[in-house]
Parts: sequence; structure tokens; C-alpha cells
Amino acid sequence: MSYQYFKILATLTVAGLVTVPVPGQAEGAYPCKQITWIVPFSAGGGVDRTARVIADKLAPTLGLPIAVETRPGASGAIGAQLVADSTPDGCTLLSTSSSLSVSQVIRGPENYNLLTLTPVINIGELSYALAVNTQNGVKTIEDLAAKAKEAPGQIKYATSGRESVQSLLWAYLASKAGVELTAVTYKGGGEQHVDMLANRVQLMATDIAQMRSYIEAGQVAFIGVTAASRVPQLPEVPAVSEVFPGYEVATTYGIAAAPGTPAELVERLNNEINKVLKDPAVIDTLTRDALFVLKGGTSTDYAQKLRDDISLYRELARLAGVEVKG
Repeated sequence: MSYQYFKILATLTVAGLVTVPVPGQAEGAYPCKQITWIVPFSAGGGVDRTARVIADKLAPTLGLPIAVETRPGASGAIGAQLVADSTPDGCTLLSTSSSLSVSQVIRGPENYNLLTLTPVINIGELSYALAVNTQNGVKTIEDLAAKAKEAPGQIKYATSGRESVQSLLWAYLASKAGVELTAVTYKGGGEQHVDMLANRVQLMATDIAQMRSYIEAGQVAFIGVTAASRVPQLPEVPAVSEVFPGYEVATTYGIAAAPGTPAELVERLNNEINKVLKDPAVIDTLTRDALFVLKGGTSTDYAQKLRDDISLYRELARLAGVEVKG
């Protein structure tokens, strides 16, 4: 699926919504004529792209259109609240990510609690590549730890804010290495890239696609991945856990529904989405340029993963010196 396809979808989403059509009604009645799929983050991001790829394949199997709507704001809370307040009939779905878990840990449960939503499925886990500006002579995680010990607080990393997985993963790494790193907060990815290339910040947690041209130009290098072990997309790049055992951070993407959604509808959605996640075209599209591993499994599996996520980010927030409220 081309970049232009995603660009057109994102443009349409900003204007309103995108509805994935179906050629005909599949067998088995569904309690509505259309599913509304809420993405609580900005159009064009990883969560949004993932939802659209899955919706495109899911709609024909369910036999009804799926309208994907982006409702960003308040670190995902606005969109999540819409789903929390919706009728529990399986007709309104929510794209979840670990960003919602981090937000709940730091802000505390607001009007909704992530754990009271009805889990549907764990789509997959997105790990990060740790990028460094090559002007600094850092070629490995060991080099980074050594330089950070020589100059406490002088090595800076880019982040979108304290309520981000990226911010917490750097705090976790600093804790494991026994060093001090300094966060620099940006509103957008473009500014991060500009300052990274100018060496005003030295580190970024990112994906392959965003850094490809800079890697090829020799301006940036990957020194580690946050997955538990090496990843097939970057087999030459070591996992951080090879240096600091136990280190692992990944953003979980999932799907949830309103509290009280009937089990039979959850099971149907789970079964059909598991099939979609095994589609070779879907696998290729979602993993080609990202450190993404598709998971699937039962709704019970995903419920446990949500609980584990919140426990992990409570601990990482404490390591980062951030007050934990949830």
C-alpha cells in the first residue's frame, strides 16, 4: 500500500472521516449498519495508519462499512472518552496504544478508565530504533553510556513530552546505565529532526522510515533497538538488552470497545481481526518500515496485556521522576 494512499486517507480524515466500503453484505447479522472506529490520535500517525489497513480488510468480512475517524486531543483521552460513553453494541471501536496507558498513569483515570473498556484484541507491538547523531562519535550503547558518564546531563534526547513512551524509554535506559540524560520537548517530529541533524539533541527513539535518508547520508546511526531481541528489519543492530539485560520497551497497539459490549460480539470481532492479522499483505504493509510485530490472540490475552502495560509504565514513570496518579 503506497505512501500516496495513506496521504489521501489522512487528508480525507482531516476533512471529516473515511468510510471503508464493502462490496456486499456478508453472512451473519451485525447490530448496526456501520462501525465507527475512533482513532484518538492525529491523522497520518502510526495508530491511524494501522487502523486503516485493518479496517480495509475487516469491512468485507463483517459485511458492513467501517468509518475511521480521528479524534485527537488530551493525549488520546478525548477519543477514548467518546468510546467509553458509546452504546455497548460493538458498533463503536477504539484504537488503543500504550500512549493511553502512559497518560492514565501520569494523569490518573479521568472520566474513563482504560481498564474498564472492553478489550477486543492486541494488534501488535511497535519497538523503537535508538538513533544518534554521528557527529558525537557514539557507535554503540556502551559508547553512549560512557560518554553520558563523562558529561552528566549533557547528552540530550528528543521527546514529544513526559506523557510519551519515548520519554519513558530513555529514562529507563538512563536508569539501567546509571547515567543522566536530558529531555528536550518538541511539539512536532519535524522540529525534532531539524535539531537532531544540527546536533542540538543527540538522541531520538524512532522508526526506520523516518531516519532512512539520514542513515544513508551518514548523518545518523542506529545504536540499538528496544525490542527484547534483535529484529529482522535491522538484524545488524543489537537490542539494548544485550548490554542491559531485561531492558524492553514497546508500544502496544490494540482495539477496545465500550464497557459492557456483549461477549459474542467481542469474540466475533476478535476472530475476524485475527484472520486479518495473518493476511500477508497486511503483514507486509505494517512491518516493512517499522519495528512492528503483529500479535493477535484472545481478548483475554489483551486484557492482561493492558494491565501489564500500566504496571510497566508506573514503574518507568517513577524512574523518570514523574508523579504517578493512576
